[in-house]
Amino acid sequence: MSPALPIGTLIEENNLTEKQVYFDLEQINKNLLITGADSTGKSNTLKNLLAKLRSPFILFSTNSNEYRQFKVTGKSIKIYTVGDKEIAPIWINPFEIYDNDSDPAGHSMLTSILQNSFELSDLTITALEDCLCNSKSSNINQFIYDINQIKTSISNKFDSVVFSELSKIIYNIQYYLPETFSDKSAFNITDLTTKSSILELSRLPNNYSKRFFTNTLLTLIISKLKISTANSFRKTEPLVFIFEDAHELFPKGRTSSIISYFIQQADRVGYSFIFLDTRPELLDDSIICATNSKFIHCLNSREGAIVAGASIGFNSIDSLSINLLKTGEAYFKSPNFSSPLKIAVNKLGLTNIVSYKVTDESLKRSAGNVPQPPQWLKLAFAPKTFSIHYQEAKKYAIKLLQSDKDLSIIIELDCLAAISFICKAVITSKINFKTKDDYVGFTFGVFVECLDSVRPQYISDAKVQSDWQKQIDRLSGI
Repeated sequence: MSPALPIGTLIEENNLTEKQVYFDLEQINKNLLITGADSTGKSNTLKNLLAKLRSPFILFSTNSNEYRQFKVTGKSIKIYTVGDKEIAPIWINPFEIYDNDSDPAGHSMLTSILQNSFELSDLTITALEDCLCNSKSSNINQFIYDINQIKTSISNKFDSVVFSELSKIIYNIQYYLPETFSDKSAFNITDLTTKSSILELSRLPNNYSKRFFTNTLLTLIISKLKISTANSFRKTEPLVFIFEDAHELFPKGRTSSIISYFIQQADRVGYSFIFLDTRPELLDDSIICATNSKFIHCLNSREGAIVAGASIGFNSIDSLSINLLKTGEAYFKSPNFSSPLKIAVNKLGLTNIVSYKVTDESLKRSAGNVPQPPQWLKLAFAPKTFSIHYQEAKKYAIKLLQSDKDLSIIIELDCLAAISFICKAVITSKINFKTKDDYVGFTFGVFVECLDSVRPQYISDAKVQSDWQKQIDRLSGI
């Protein structure tokens, strides 16, 4: 018998009864919609469910940090401040969806991510597909450089839409590149999908960047789970994805093929979804249709009430009664009931912990084990001049590593010094490093990336970086 949660008290003929209404937690596996205007009880309903939920969850919190309080309820929850590297950062690499540099499926998935995130025209999509297919290197830095090259080549006034849309992509990815995106992901997919996590997206600048992060992460998760040889999915442990202000991530009229595909496969892989929204009239129709159970709180707009009402079987007249609901009241629709029930949702008993706030500072202290990006990563993905010369330095370093020299010298200091001075000759005449640490970090990044791709068996991070620093101290005049 599946567990049941006492979710609220039944309201009959506008009178509160003593009858408890129970929510079958197995219905979460069939996907759930919770909608309502601000301060109508929507978040309380979700917190009731999360307090009893046995499965781990990933909550995409778009505009608030109110869910941090669950960190002190005894649940083991990891909180990430997406876009803020100083608190509890997380970095993802969109190119990890690729099996290899020329993977056509990877090109298609990345194009789909960009299309669903940035609302692109067909001409821009074609330009991006050409860019990905012709790119010699599948990494973010090179990708941004290639897009800039396309922008530079655009002179026809009829391509102004393409120019504008490419600029939008570059701004949202490059501006937040060191804080959010990298060529080395700083999180473990397995950890993320087996433990409860809250991803706070409020520090990202706009809905475009929030969509890009969300769509990329969903694609990375599903690509890691997919058994490519069989084109199928293995059954996993249950996991619930929760999206706050879902219409900002999956807007109406621009169906996200990524989330739609993910929903279709959810039952097969053991995943399910909860969508919270204040504006259901702006949420993609396919998402509303994909939810079996619904909690409808008061909505401020007639359009929202009609859309939400239609999803639980109300006609347009009956739907208007939604906007008469009091705070904490909701229409509850579940496959276990033949018609929607009007209920007063139980208040979650968090009175003992509400006085404790998980502040940025306390979160930063508890996130000490979150991997930090190396100095070279922050430099390499910084302004355009760094990006261009970083690629230039890599080319020279790879050429040296692919030479006919005896392999044994690769890990010797003389070889490291040679690479560092090649980098110095290529770069320092064009870039003024503020400190020696900047220079050391940059050149070490070039070395590690190149050695990792050409001769990975010689990587020994701690010792190599220490030797590199000593060699720079001894030989570099910077």
